[in-house]
Formats: sequence, C-alpha cells, structure tokens
Amino acid sequence: MTDIPQPAPADRFLTPEHLLNDASLGLEEKRDLLEEWEDDLRAHLVASEEGMTGSITVTLSDVLAAKEKLPIDTPARPSDTKA
Repeated sequence: MTDIPQPAPADRFLTPEHLLNDASLGLEEKRDLLEEWEDDLRAHLVASEEGMTGSITVTLSDVLAAKEKLPIDTPARPSDTKA
C-alpha cells in the first residue's frame, strides 16, 4: 500500500485559524500541519529573495501566531509533584 501525498496545508486551509478550528484534527496533527506550513513559507521567502515570486496570502507571522495558540504538552517534572 502506498501513501498518497497530502496537499500542502495552504492548499487545504484558507488560513491557520481555519486549521485550528478544524474539529476533525487532533492537537498533534494541527501542530504538524502548522510546522509544515511554516517550513513552506520559509522556503518561499528564500525563493523570493532569489528572484522567484509567487502569490502568497498567509504570512509567516499568521502561522507563528496560530502555533502560539496551541497548548504546550510538557511532561510533569518530579519537582512538580508534592510529597
């Protein structure tokens, strides 16, 4: 069975907010998609510096702001438990 490549987050969601509001996605999926979106935008920025252009409607700051809204999964530290 071969994996079918998924469309880029920018092709699946109008904005990072739409991605965050998609109830069919789990937290980890949202985090992964936002990471992918960030990587795509950073690559686009590099390409545009090299003279390649293309239309882009979502900014890197939009994606970074959406990532900030996700809860952070941090494991409990031993010092967090009371004896």
